[in-house]
Amino acid sequence: MITNSKIHFRTELPETSVKDEHEKIIRDFAEKNNLSLDDKHVSGFLDRNGFVSAVVKYDGWIHLLNKTEAFDGIDFSFSERVTQVPVTQKAVYEWVECIIHRKDRAHPIKVREHFTDLYSTEHDYWEKPNRVMRQIALSECARVAFGISGIRDEYSLPSLSEGIRSSRLTQSSFETPVRIVDTLPTSNVVPFKETPTVDSSLCHLQISDEDKEPIDKFISSITQHPAVFSTPKTIIDQLGTRYSGVALDYAVKVYEKAFEEFSQTSGAKP
Repeated sequence: MITNSKIHFRTELPETSVKDEHEKIIRDFAEKNNLSLDDKHVSGFLDRNGFVSAVVKYDGWIHLLNKTEAFDGIDFSFSERVTQVPVTQKAVYEWVECIIHRKDRAHPIKVREHFTDLYSTEHDYWEKPNRVMRQIALSECARVAFGISGIRDEYSLPSLSEGIRSSRLTQSSFETPVRIVDTLPTSNVVPFKETPTVDSSLCHLQISDEDKEPIDKFISSITQHPAVFSTPKTIIDQLGTRYSGVALDYAVKVYEKAFEEFSQTSGAKP
């Protein structure tokens, strides 16, 4: 969808200038994913290191879902109890749950977001708290339901007063459209590094070596791209749709170990 519309950019540092090549990354991303700049489906974020992230707004998430053939509708559920937003004292649900239905799945995908996990006094978008909760729940559920990665929602950006937790997304991250997959990656994907070494903290988990091997290979396959370390909560939620019980505990610990190793080598913060 080619357009000459002005792209809205946020920069981490006020003195940072947005260049033509930065705008081109977002224009190419919007075109390849059929997102409208005129309708403000997507904007850009430039961090202090010069890395560009595509930021998909709520209408853009709806557009991505509606163009997906397997998508079969959304439901929301809300907590019976409410709490109050500090400072404004506005009533807000304790949690909001998004339910996405797929035509090719027997069971819907559910993701629940809790206010206590999301709220921060650093951000100023809590004037309409229940709308914010609903929109965050939808974007996170969409990631899990269709394996959407490599993009951010507008509520995941740092405030103007806090430091960036950089996702390290470079221009090469946007050379292909957002990928909406039918299944999670399989173990035949060539990993970018060796399977993470299992440390002593995993030894207490009662799981056989035969069961560990496919989990190790799977974690290795999904960690081949650094972008998976920018949204650890989403990845852990996705692991919960694939594993359960002690297998899930083991998978989460292997991923956390990989995240720790990535943080040490890249300087990223959890």
